[in-house]
Amino acid sequence: MAERIGPRRNATAAKVAGVDDGKKTPWIALGIAGIAVVAVVAFLFSDPNKGERDFGKLLGSEESRKVPTARGQRGQTKLPDSSTVRLAPETMLTIPPKGVRGAGIEGSAHFVVQPDSSAFRVRVRKVGVELKSGTLAVSSFPEDKEVFVKAIDGSLTVHPNVEAKETAELAAGPGMAINEAGVTRMLTQPESDAAFAWIDGNYSLTAVPLVGTLPVLQRWYNTPVALADKSLESRPVTAVLKLDSSKDALDMIQAAASVHIVFKGDTLTLADGAPPAPPPAKKKK
Repeated sequence: MAERIGPRRNATAAKVAGVDDGKKTPWIALGIAGIAVVAVVAFLFSDPNKGERDFGKLLGSEESRKVPTARGQRGQTKLPDSSTVRLAPETMLTIPPKGVRGAGIEGSAHFVVQPDSSAFRVRVRKVGVELKSGTLAVSSFPEDKEVFVKAIDGSLTVHPNVEAKETAELAAGPGMAINEAGVTRMLTQPESDAAFAWIDGNYSLTAVPLVGTLPVLQRWYNTPVALADKSLESRPVTAVLKLDSSKDALDMIQAAASVHIVFKGDTLTLADGAPPAPPPAKKKK
């Protein structure tokens, strides 16, 4: 009896211990496969833009606060985290509830972000921008087909569409444009100047049709202007306008487009022909 029982116990022990090669390999393979499945699922469900979407909900909450600027008005304010923001005319700033770093922008704004361990977020349409500290500018007025983002000091993480998962890193430079589909491209220097030169007190025009200067004069100087003739609409204007003087801006546009100011009723109108030369200075006796 002892001789028959001994081998049976040894065989059972061998099976329990997993010595049998035919049963060891499948268990290892299954374990590796399980780890791979978990990794794939984690990748598919990871969402780098979840924080951006949560931030958007906070901007839309009743606890958020709106700060607008009017036509011809620029503004500056300090945010709750001591970061500062400068606003272009016709811009709406949305400040999220207390304790949340960031802002929403409709229009154009320049941010100086104070360092902090938590992210500072800026939302413009469906575009999200994220950074810990640095200086940046964003711009997108209702007539613009793209959102413009510029890193001035430091680098930014850009979320081209907060409903998707893609992100892009943006270093200091001319900036980036993002269309409604979330497609990005780098700005040319003239495009960057047109969008952001206002930060330095200027407005840059590079071969802009004369008709395109009219909304510029309305938004930035609160100066409604008309054209005397449709034939003037496509006349190109290249000039750098000073934002602190509507008169100087009009003088620059007149000189660049060879037009002059006339009044039709109460309407300031640009007509064909160079502006008259200023009268000679009187000689002192």
